[in-house]
Amino acid sequence: MGEQVMKSSNGTATDASEADGQGAAAAGLASCTTIDAESLRRLDVALYGAAVAVQDCLGSPPAAAPVGAAAADAACSSLGELAAAVRRLVAVAAADLAAATQEAAAWGGVLPGGPLAAMSLLVREPLTAAVCCIQSWQSSLKALRKRRTKAGNQMEGAAQRLMDVVTSTAEQLAAAAQECAEALTAATGTSAAAAAAAQAVRFLKDRGHAAAAISESATSALETLLLEQRLTVGLIAKRAAAVAAALR
Repeated sequence: MGEQVMKSSNGTATDASEADGQGAAAAGLASCTTIDAESLRRLDVALYGAAVAVQDCLGSPPAAAPVGAAAADAACSSLGELAAAVRRLVAVAAADLAAATQEAAAWGGVLPGGPLAAMSLLVREPLTAAVCCIQSWQSSLKALRKRRTKAGNQMEGAAQRLMDVVTSTAEQLAAAAQECAEALTAATGTSAAAAAAAQAVRFLKDRGHAAAAISESATSALETLLLEQRLTVGLIAKRAAAVAAALR
């Protein structure tokens, strides 16, 4: 009995620790971007739901069987929810990054990590995963159309409707990825402000007017941070542009 109570107590402590960790992560996200953890979870659910719905529509019936209208309707609805969720979060992330970029340009060019992390997450996970899903669905639908053509038949209305919605979803997600790329490219504009700030600090230091707290090591560390930030933003922007190209 004592052992059972101990296990229960340990399990409760572990659950509480995990909950605290998740709460801290959500609080950290909320402090640096208006995208919250719940919105990201809902986006994951939308992506998974669309993948399951389309797979049920295309994978369950035999090759010669027609695509069911009900299954196609469910898949189309799930794809619409996915596209809307992605566009909504990308718009929020782009607005957050634009605001951070404007602020950074005013005080030296260093971007806060939160908006960059949110944008990187959207590009790296849901958008990149959506590329794989959509390419697979398009291949399956093209193969279905080819089978129907060889058999002397046309694609049934449900299958054609699903193909049209998959194409529309790809276009919307491509636009979302392109919006990410453009927002990130605009964020690199803070490099001019950063360079000007570093030049001003060195100018003052050379003439003995800079505060003693601004040491050479601190200035070098700032310049290194700015360089790494520019490289990171550039890499994420390239990834977003590649995702957009893959969806077109």
